[in-house]
Amino acid sequence: MAGYLLPLDFDPAGTTEFLLVPYFGACIHEPPPPPNQVIYLKSSTPFAATSLFEGVMITGTMRVQSEKKDLSFVDGSSEVASGYLLEGESIEPYQGDEGEE
Repeated sequence: MAGYLLPLDFDPAGTTEFLLVPYFGACIHEPPPPPNQVIYLKSSTPFAATSLFEGVMITGTMRVQSEKKDLSFVDGSSEVASGYLLEGESIEPYQGDEGEE
């Protein structure tokens, strides 16, 4: 599953809980996407995101499960609903269709 990570907590060594959203900027000072487009991600190993602007590819097990999580911003926080839980086994930078013809 490809998307953009929004960490639910900040730890320089890495975080294990994120929201995976479908487009850059989702949930940041905008109305969040609907719950069917937001995935609550629990990673099996901590991941240190280098940027909110880089896409990632997640592999793991996904299931339908509603969640509401607090997403913190510089100037406050907001509760964001998700419709799925993804138990991530790996998080890699997203390469997209580069190199394909």
